[in-house]
Amino acid sequence: MKKILKIVGITLASIVALLIIVPMCFSGTIEEIVKKEINKYVDATVDYDDFSLSIFSSFPDLRAGLDGLSVIGKDRFEGDTLIYVGSFKADVDILSVLKGDIAINAVIVDSPVVRGIVAADSTANWDIVKMTDEPETEEEADTTATALKLSLERVEINDGNIAYIDSTGSLAAYINGLNLALSGDMDADITNLDLTLGIGGIDVIMSDIRYLSGATVDFVAGIEADLGQNKYTFRENELNFSGVPLAFDGWAQLRDSSTVIDLNLAAKETDFKTILALVPEYILKDVQGLKTTGSLELYAKAVGEYIDMEHIPALDVVFKINDGFVQYPDLPKSLNDINIDVAVKNPGGDADLTTVDVNRFHFELGENPFDAGLNLVKPMSNLTFNAKINGTIDLNSLKDALPLDSMTIGGIVKANLAVATDMKAIEKAQFETIKAEGTVGLTNFNFANADLPQGVDISEAKLTFTPKHVELNPLKVVLGKSDFDVTGRLENYLAYVLKDGTIKGSLTLDSKLIDCNELMASTATTTDSTATAEAVEQPTDSTEIGIVEIPKNIDFQLRADIEKLLFDKLQIDGINGRVAVKDGIAQLQNLSLDLCKGKVVLNGKYSTANPEKPNVDMLINLNEVDINALTNSFSTIDSMLPIAKNAHGRVSLGLEIDTELDQTMSPVLATTNGKGSFKSANIELKESDFQNKLAKLLNNEKYSDLNLKDLAFKFIIEKGNIIVDPFKLKMFGKEAQFSGRQGLDQTMDYLLNIPISRTEVASMLGGLGVKNVPTDGSDLPVGVAIKGVLTKPTLSLNLDAAKDAIMGEVKEKANEQIEEVKEKAQEKITEAITEKLGDNEKLQEGLNKLNNLFKKK
Repeated sequence: MKKILKIVGITLASIVALLIIVPMCFSGTIEEIVKKEINKYVDATVDYDDFSLSIFSSFPDLRAGLDGLSVIGKDRFEGDTLIYVGSFKADVDILSVLKGDIAINAVIVDSPVVRGIVAADSTANWDIVKMTDEPETEEEADTTATALKLSLERVEINDGNIAYIDSTGSLAAYINGLNLALSGDMDADITNLDLTLGIGGIDVIMSDIRYLSGATVDFVAGIEADLGQNKYTFRENELNFSGVPLAFDGWAQLRDSSTVIDLNLAAKETDFKTILALVPEYILKDVQGLKTTGSLELYAKAVGEYIDMEHIPALDVVFKINDGFVQYPDLPKSLNDINIDVAVKNPGGDADLTTVDVNRFHFELGENPFDAGLNLVKPMSNLTFNAKINGTIDLNSLKDALPLDSMTIGGIVKANLAVATDMKAIEKAQFETIKAEGTVGLTNFNFANADLPQGVDISEAKLTFTPKHVELNPLKVVLGKSDFDVTGRLENYLAYVLKDGTIKGSLTLDSKLIDCNELMASTATTTDSTATAEAVEQPTDSTEIGIVEIPKNIDFQLRADIEKLLFDKLQIDGINGRVAVKDGIAQLQNLSLDLCKGKVVLNGKYSTANPEKPNVDMLINLNEVDINALTNSFSTIDSMLPIAKNAHGRVSLGLEIDTELDQTMSPVLATTNGKGSFKSANIELKESDFQNKLAKLLNNEKYSDLNLKDLAFKFIIEKGNIIVDPFKLKMFGKEAQFSGRQGLDQTMDYLLNIPISRTEVASMLGGLGVKNVPTDGSDLPVGVAIKGVLTKPTLSLNLDAAKDAIMGEVKEKANEQIEEVKEKAQEKITEAITEKLGDNEKLQEGLNKLNNLFKKK
């Protein structure tokens, strides 16, 4: 820690020295030198928009400033802004500059934005100080001290915004509108400091639950500071937390390896109404107008030394509400008999000695009482607790007790549950030592508000608890038009809730209709939290539609039977099959469904084990599916084969595919590999660019009427490239052949060989200068090269095969004519010799030899 502080001190000294001394001598190069020096000590990109140096705005001090100062991460946090400061100013004693002992009297920071991030792998974006292997020496430290002297008299932070986002704990905290003023002689050994702190809003969200929403802080304090001993004593002060006035006093001393404290905090007022100011406004509105009775006791004391979690101060925290009563003046019912008794204690020493007791938690809504209690010990070594709840909440009475505005809610909640165990028993599955029994039930529940206008209705839900499992039987939910009937069992639920263990379950889902369009329409888009010069943006409570990440601590076996599912333009019927979810992977097991007038069976897996690169490895079988409906329903098919939008017919497809998905759940084509087969008895193309160009190329309108019959071919996919082996098909009443490939960049190189009549071919070849093409005989093969891109194909003729066929026929005919001439000549010679020589045997022998000679080629 000392080494880091030393490096930070050196960095600050370098900055200030450069801001003051260098401009006087080398004003033209100041900015480049400052940037270079800063970046020597931090592993981040540090930059600023403007540098200024003035004696007039802070006379008699010299004011050095940087505007638009930013610190941006590298490597793991490339592009993330850790700090942005609208304006940073330092007031420096001019005489100290002349002496060579620079004294900073004031630091003013305007509009700072700080965004701290802890990634899922526990790396933090503020870990940017460069560590060196050079040994520390007293001489180095002394040199630095004489170069820079922090004689601060004033520190100001104006309109600051801070965000802390911790992915390891699902925690997000935001501080907006931070204003701090600290003044006093900070160079003296003992001094009095005046502190004024104001925070416009504090928000804390953990695991999607908002614990603080817009909480405000106002703190004005006089502090007696013994800077030599690093001890700070709080004198008169006023602390107000979201309207709750608190008394705060005591002292704190910072030592080299520990902190010693003696601090007290207590509510200044004992009226129960005071604590209601902490309740978020969306739960309790117009707190000042409420009728209330009851008393409040709030007290906290911490005394001792903090070294680590085995050496902490003694703690004593008490929070009590006695006989609380709340009623809105224009509503008939009230919250009665509110009694809460919470105590947190530790005698000092090991944090494991901390105890938390909720001795009483009781209220009544209408005529229905509700009670809860908790005892918790050994939080560090073996969390041991005893919790219970018992009571009934009539949600129908809420509208008579609380102003719900546009929200409607109703139903009856009944709970009678007791759990007593410790973490070691849970981890070792020692169910005989675990006490968990009781039920939680919900009947005739209904809820609707502006964000969920379609409403949710739960006619019946019942959870039965045992040490081993929770029985869910039944859960009947209607959400808008969608209905869900779920039964099953959840195991290892205590480890899941208390220690992020893996929950196991076997569930059955039955539904007549799931309307995904309606469900997704109720989900708003989240704006990502980003640090800017203006403010720290906060996420809303809703989530952005994108990759559906499967939690790794879920091990479910789900059987689904869904009669109808609506998604975008699709209507999917008869969904039936099993889905196994484990380790961030959803495994589909013979999941069948009726889609686009055909049948689809899915086997394979969808994995988000690596959330940055979700993956699908699937075997898809489509049987007699309407190709037009399929293409117009899936953008992926449209992008890979746009001509299919103009196709009509039934197809069967077998596809094995392995691909990564992008953040919109679409395949990353460069990672897509697989193979498949395609069959169709008949596909008709209508008004496609391809067939119009084909008719024009072949100079005959009959080719614009395109029906493809008896298609059956195989293909492979390599890194998004589709390769089709040669296959035969029927078109224009004839047998054609097709083959080729298309690329990742949507370019294509296909060849279609079509048998065409000799008359048409003669006309085509005549245009190329080939004369006297015989027009009688069988059709000739004509090649059509299909190139360009998928959305704009280019077609050209390839007549090589037709030429070769004609040349072969001409050669064959010539050979036939030669043979005919040879035969006629042989006959004439034989007749002449026979006539002259008669029956002479020797002459006959010579004649035979002559005949044999003509037969030779």
